[in-house]
Amino acid sequence: MQNCELNFEPYPFYIVSTVVATILTAFWEELYFRYVGCSLFEEENGKYRWYNVIFMALMFMMIHLINIAFNGLDATVTQLIFTFGLGIFCLALYIETKSLLVPIIAHFCINSVADFFTLYSSNTPAYVGDLQDPILYLDVIIMIVISIYILKKGNHLIR
Repeated sequence: MQNCELNFEPYPFYIVSTVVATILTAFWEELYFRYVGCSLFEEENGKYRWYNVIFMALMFMMIHLINIAFNGLDATVTQLIFTFGLGIFCLALYIETKSLLVPIIAHFCINSVADFFTLYSSNTPAYVGDLQDPILYLDVIIMIVISIYILKKGNHLIR
């Protein structure tokens, strides 16, 4: 398999189609992984067991394995690490607010940053970071710490 360099010029159609695709992706992923997932695992009065939170984040992470066909192993592993943190973060936002709008907006914003780097990247088809980059791990740690704070502060976890 040969990797071909993708270098899109930022023309209006590409930008509009990227924004629309990002909105639709955020909407459907949040609808399925947050709304449906939470309705399956919700227990007493909006509370969740910690292992169900981890399980839902793992399911969100695993659906991104399909990207191995497009980005290769290293880039996909990097994305899997990031989407695990993003899955917990968006889940915490949904549980706290009981609204899909908040995690959809967060998911859209985070995907838009990645799309921006993809659009302006000249040597890679997608900006996915690097497994050696400590910023990747810092991002994931920050998302998980914020999520734990939200879930504990709102008393959303069953001990």
